[in-house]
Amino acid sequence: MFERNYAAFRRIWLEAGRDPAPQNLGVLLPIYVAETDQAARAEYEEHLWYFARRLLKGVEIAPPGYQSVSSAVRLLENAPKYLLGVSSWETVQAGSYAVVGSPRTVTEKLIELVRRLGVANLIGIFQLGTLPAELTRANLTLFAEQVMPRLRAEFATTPDWPEVAA
Repeated sequence: MFERNYAAFRRIWLEAGRDPAPQNLGVLLPIYVAETDQAARAEYEEHLWYFARRLLKGVEIAPPGYQSVSSAVRLLENAPKYLLGVSSWETVQAGSYAVVGSPRTVTEKLIELVRRLGVANLIGIFQLGTLPAELTRANLTLFAEQVMPRLRAEFATTPDWPEVAA
């Protein structure tokens, strides 16, 4: 799903005479890091499902005039492809609807996703739904201490990538 959307972004940008360079594109997704892949899933899964099944309900509905009719139709047609329509943990993981796992797993998945999509802006959602404060803090700490340094090192020498903010 992501690849098709980003290919469309690039095509439209090129048609408009704009540069679809990596620094002009980003990806927003839930990220959860724990000591192991199993611990990450055990700590996070129920909170992701609460978010997806309870808090995203109605997100496809927009006030009148907010979007064009064709945009509204496309949103409704594609809703099952977004997190709102996902029904299994395997689909969450395979489709990168959320990146969840150990520091190593999360780092590897993020590097692969960023390179595959050609984006230079990663916007992580580190707390959602009912995720408690202590798990949110642990997630952010592991991400900051073990994932970010690896991402910085990986992309430090990539041409056309913006400098990584500290």
